[in-house]
Amino acid sequence: SEDRKGSLFNIIKKFLGNSFFDINPENFIITKSPIIDIKKRNEKKFFIPFKNKIKTKDIRSYGFVDFGLYCYFHNTFSFYIICKNKYDPSNSGHQHDDNLSIDLVLNNKNIITDPGSFCYTNDIDTRNKYRGIESHFAPRFLSASYKDSSYPFYYTNLLKGKMIDFKNDCFTGKIFLKNSWIFRTIKINDTGINIIDFSESLKNLDYKVLKNKNKISTSYRVYGKNKIVEKKINEE
Repeated sequence: SEDRKGSLFNIIKKFLGNSFFDINPENFIITKSPIIDIKKRNEKKFFIPFKNKIKTKDIRSYGFVDFGLYCYFHNTFSFYIICKNKYDPSNSGHQHDDNLSIDLVLNNKNIITDPGSFCYTNDIDTRNKYRGIESHFAPRFLSASYKDSSYPFYYTNLLKGKMIDFKNDCFTGKIFLKNSWIFRTIKINDTGINIIDFSESLKNLDYKVLKNKNKISTSYRVYGKNKIVEKKINEE
């Protein structure tokens, strides 16, 4: 909302005060580079190139730790990472199997998009598809998914994530699945975004969303024109 008299933003700003809206980088968590001392038994690498080189010093990053959302902004892209540790089914609208998933807009074009929910209760199969891992770009072991069809709003055994490192141009997080940790490390450099997923296990990492052509949902029971992954992600 625009900051003008009578707008919703202006009303909220008057109620909360200007200081609430002053963004101070010191309010956001910054950590030292992690030392991940594990034997990488399984590794997948992806690269998303920029059209033109950027200056990484111009990247702005914000971490909302309690909510589990980490954001990166540049005049050529916006990039979001989900890494949640806290869940409260009694105080949440609904849950998706999306830990360590990403969302990317590059040069004003959707490259990787959160698919939305499509529907809630009248079509459980479609509901589960849209909130499941097959609709989110995140690392999972092959055939690892949750199908709690009796619970269309939350998972009884949802994965929990842990942020390990968060800086202005990089991120590392992990989730625990099938007796092993899965790590996702993201590094933004001047030519593009590097994504490295790895684990301690011999089980193969899988990316169902890269194999299907699922469309995003723009509203209740409405399919959008764009696919969840709109551009081929270069696997290294």
